[in-house]
Amino acid sequence: MAVHQRKPGNKKKNSDVKESIKDNNKQKRNTPADENNESFSSKIPWRKVATRFLLSLMMIVAVYWTSKKENYHVFASQKDKLQLTTAEVSCSASYKKDISRFKDCIPKHCGRLVTDIVVSPEEAAHLLRLSKKGLAFGGSSGGASILDLHSGALSYDSSFINVYEKLKAHGKNNVFTQDDFKVYSNVRNKIQQIIA
Repeated sequence: MAVHQRKPGNKKKNSDVKESIKDNNKQKRNTPADENNESFSSKIPWRKVATRFLLSLMMIVAVYWTSKKENYHVFASQKDKLQLTTAEVSCSASYKKDISRFKDCIPKHCGRLVTDIVVSPEEAAHLLRLSKKGLAFGGSSGGASILDLHSGALSYDSSFINVYEKLKAHGKNNVFTQDDFKVYSNVRNKIQQIIA
């Protein structure tokens, strides 16, 4: 049987090791800011942040490259006051068929026309008031509401009624004045002349 004997220096080494461990623990306790920084940085998912940043950057680059401005030609700008601007366009197949059937009734060519001189601002305001007066007696159940002063057609729910007959039935014959019809007729004639 072997007996282990302690050497007198071993006791001191053990106590030195214990003290150095205690000192290290005290140093760690004395620096709470360092400890918080380490725990904070270990809590941030740096890989996720970097991945999201790179994905966002790639998406921005992709949007930039795919949305490059094409070489557009501005036909008529809203800020310009145009006397008359026209452009020829090709007619559709169905319109070409109509041209052959109704030779004297419709224009022979297709195009776009933009002008600011046909309807004056005063006439436009008058037509707006006129349409509001007429549409007050009707209105469609969905989509656009239509008022045709020439025929008297007014959209009402899902059908059309005659606005003049409705006004007579309610005893309101003076809703539309002679001046209203004069402005309407004048604007209609000017539009027909510029198209022809």
